[in-house]
Amino acid sequence: MPSQDSLPSSTTNQQCIGLQRDDMSLGARVEKTKLSIYVALVASLLISSWGCDSSSESGPGEAGAEAGANAGTEAGTDAGTEAGTDAGTEAGTDAGTEAGTDAGVETDIEEPLAPEVPIIRRVLAYINRQDGGLGLQIDGRDEDNNVTGFTLEYFFDDGEPLVVVEGGGPIALEFNELRQGNGDFVGYWTIPFLLDINVDLLRLAEARLTVFDEDENASPEKTIILLDTPTVPDGEECDLNRGLSRCGEESLCETAAGGRTTCGQAVIECPEYYNVIDLNVEGGTYQGDTTGQATYGVGTCGGGSASQVFSFTADAAGSYTFLAEPTGVSPGFMGAPDTLMWIRSHCRFSDWVAELGCNDDVNTTNQDLRSIINLELEANQTVFVFIDGYSRDGEIGWTGPFILGVSQD
Repeated sequence: MPSQDSLPSSTTNQQCIGLQRDDMSLGARVEKTKLSIYVALVASLLISSWGCDSSSESGPGEAGAEAGANAGTEAGTDAGTEAGTDAGTEAGTDAGTEAGTDAGVETDIEEPLAPEVPIIRRVLAYINRQDGGLGLQIDGRDEDNNVTGFTLEYFFDDGEPLVVVEGGGPIALEFNELRQGNGDFVGYWTIPFLLDINVDLLRLAEARLTVFDEDENASPEKTIILLDTPTVPDGEECDLNRGLSRCGEESLCETAAGGRTTCGQAVIECPEYYNVIDLNVEGGTYQGDTTGQATYGVGTCGGGSASQVFSFTADAAGSYTFLAEPTGVSPGFMGAPDTLMWIRSHCRFSDWVAELGCNDDVNTTNQDLRSIINLELEANQTVFVFIDGYSRDGEIGWTGPFILGVSQD
């Protein structure tokens, strides 16, 4: 069971990079919050897969990466397209013309390769400079259908590398989602980040990568010009991590029925069927029970068992601590009582910028399986608290009675 003090191998994104965010407006969140992308990339290296809600049929990256999108798409678009465009095209253009340097285009392999060696056909490499996010879509060929991951290294516009591990160099990563069959593969990778004063992300310009398979065969190295993450309209598919696509300024990405993620207007309140309990009315403490409750999505640190949802409005500006303590288990559950809690600024939205905090355990070393989140809130600011249970992939997660309390520090 992961804790905030360790890097978990579960379906997380914010906990994997150790985020603890203060609440703020959507437009100001990136400017106010600081966390190094170095930590984010190293954390993503350590996890086995990234749970960015890629269960939709079309995958997390196909919004903003399909043909006809605004950036880094098929012929006829402005950047990162096929021959004849300005960036990432064939020899004779201004950008992406050096050998092995492209921006989301198909390229020929100069020398014949053994059939078992993966081949990269096309890469779409994105950077979201507005609100933080990196994304890759890699299409290619592998006769063995056994691609497992890729290596990645970023470079600034002066050619200097972004160093994320001691000694520098590329790091090996796994895809968030990988589809392969009949010798073809397409892989998606996406990660959110918070801007850090020590890393001028506006200057990141290129990504260098290879694809490898389980037999340690690696494709030829390819250097790709970074494209701006495209903005998609309401109703269109979006990336919860905002790397492969992003919603408009007044919209957020939400997970709909069936796991499809789409952009929608950033409504703060919960739907009526969430049966929200007002913690202020309850005096800041509530004895609840998730047994038999519905599931309202997951947090970035896990969840997905069953949830009870609470609202809380701060009386005054200050620091507030939310503590959830499991007090038992539902009949038939064989595991230990183990809550998992996340808090959102906009109730129904899974978009990572709407999540203010997520925690599974206070301290796994001491088997303290309570959940705790500290937030800085403004006067009259309302947040939504989700009490869920730790759930390992393929196993029934915890449900049962608990006590939730909130106090001002």
